[in-house]
Amino acid sequence: MGRAFLVVFVLLSNIYFSQNKLNLIPYPQKVNINNGFFTIPDVIILNSNLPKSETEYFKNKLSSGLKFQDFGKSDAHLVYSQLPKSTASDKNNEFYSLEITPKQIFVKSYTKQGYFLALQTLIQLFENHKNDKKIPALTIEDQPKFSWRGMHLDVCRHFFTVDEVKKYIDYLAMYKLNTFHWHLTDDQGWRIEIKKYPKLTQIGSKRKESMIGAYVDNTFDGKPYESYFYTQDQIKDVVKYAQDRHITVVPEI
Repeated sequence: MGRAFLVVFVLLSNIYFSQNKLNLIPYPQKVNINNGFFTIPDVIILNSNLPKSETEYFKNKLSSGLKFQDFGKSDAHLVYSQLPKSTASDKNNEFYSLEITPKQIFVKSYTKQGYFLALQTLIQLFENHKNDKKIPALTIEDQPKFSWRGMHLDVCRHFFTVDEVKKYIDYLAMYKLNTFHWHLTDDQGWRIEIKKYPKLTQIGSKRKESMIGAYVDNTFDGKPYESYFYTQDQIKDVVKYAQDRHITVVPEI
């Protein structure tokens, strides 16, 4: 009897946990589900003090056809408060708190970067509930465990266009990563324009064939890989695109 009760209790606990755990990646450090729901309105009223660049990103990323009204005050759906910088440290530059009540959404952070991370959480919540239009009332306190959170992209062996690189950066931002390791030069290809040394791209951006299989095989496909590289203006454009998403580009040269 005792063992059967324990099995039933574990099953019910798992069901309760799965029903009450939010579908968020990465999962916040502290989450409390409160009573009630925030009903997603057709027009979201934005408070006048919201950081502009990050808020524009938020508006553009929501795919559910919502409309926005800027510069609302007491009736705003989205409200932001900047925490005193005197109490901030390097460890909590990315801290944010998110409180969703049945009527409003409150975001607090020390920096715009923390506000941006809060918006990433909010975007996931909006997208997860765009069909029923009801986000559970909740409170979240979160900050990343590691200060360096990054992904690597090797464009030497296989070139990615600027648009593809930007899409990659958007995925990093979505999952709250903050570092983009960009592998730009190697014996397999030189991908960054250096105006003083044009042969780096005229010659170095090409190769007569590509290795296939394991390195020990020493086998190649016999297919020339054409000249692909980024101009300096394209590099600057990507760096600015990443900065707008609070991502640091670390080039590997």
